[in-house]
Amino acid sequence: MDISINQKAYYILLKVLLSCRCPVSDNTEKKLINYYKKNSEKRHISYDTIINLADQEEDETVFHRLKEFVICSVNDLSKGYEITVEDVLRHFSSIYHWKVVINGLQNSYKKVIHIPSWFISHMLLPIDIQTNKGQYQISCTLNNLTINLNNLFIPSDLSISSNKYFVLILPR
Repeated sequence: MDISINQKAYYILLKVLLSCRCPVSDNTEKKLINYYKKNSEKRHISYDTIINLADQEEDETVFHRLKEFVICSVNDLSKGYEITVEDVLRHFSSIYHWKVVINGLQNSYKKVIHIPSWFISHMLLPIDIQTNKGQYQISCTLNNLTINLNNLFIPSDLSISSNKYFVLILPR
């Protein structure tokens, strides 16, 4: 079965990895980022190569779990499959991911200093960005509850405009 990943999906996956407390060594992180840089002009990137790079870790990684998630959620893989941005977002928004996070907490409780931070660092939030007096304001509204977030950092290479929805990846 041939699985590839869309270049934008791999970019988001790397952003999640870099913002997560998941156990991936600096060496593996560098290899995964370098692979992205070498292939950033391609539309499709080999997911098998990504898995081979991630296999250097002792534990299962987010890359392995995404592949498993996609395989379980797609009906026909006989012609191959391309992982999309939507697949990445669905994975990290799923109960499957939350069960992994909860199990990770049980195994890492000695390293976790602040449990709410542990959970927040594993969230992808759909946010609305507005501007007020030249300042960006972000909010997340779910079930008639709104969370307003302060101290927004926007990378200079990210094009932001008001009245659009984005996904916020919270830093570690």
